[in-house]
Amino acid sequence: MINTVSHIPIYVFFIFFGLLFLGISALKTKEKIFARTIILPLAMFCFSLYWLYSLGFSLYSSIFILGLGFWFFVGKYIWKKKNFLYKKSNDIFEIKGSVLPLILMMIIFFTKFIVGILQARNPEILANIFVFCGFVILYGIFSGIFLNRLYLLSKLRKNY
Repeated sequence: MINTVSHIPIYVFFIFFGLLFLGISALKTKEKIFARTIILPLAMFCFSLYWLYSLGFSLYSSIFILGLGFWFFVGKYIWKKKNFLYKKSNDIFEIKGSVLPLILMMIIFFTKFIVGILQARNPEILANIFVFCGFVILYGIFSGIFLNRLYLLSKLRKNY
């Protein structure tokens, strides 16, 4: 265990604590301009697309898109409109505090962390198509949830 921890690049710890800080800050109600509200969903989606691109678009793309599409529609039940208030006068969103972003960011981080550890220590596990497809669909699910938040915020802004 100590050997594994000593081989983790230092930037991984910075990413973890950065995401932890972002997640904890999401527990409080905040006011943000539209541009700041879309950074996280877009970044998470782009990271997933980059990971998918590095695999080569193949069967995995279909599985990713399946997860993304399904959870995009389920996301409307996760991100509730009542948690977001758009103030048109100064183009600001009031976002109620929630533990959901913290949970999602930690799940995404640890999913990617586990994949990284498996790639380094036991790559034969990732060679199992069922295990690998499970990770691909997880990335699709998380991307769908974050894209739904982006869609909801854009829709609220457009309707006002």
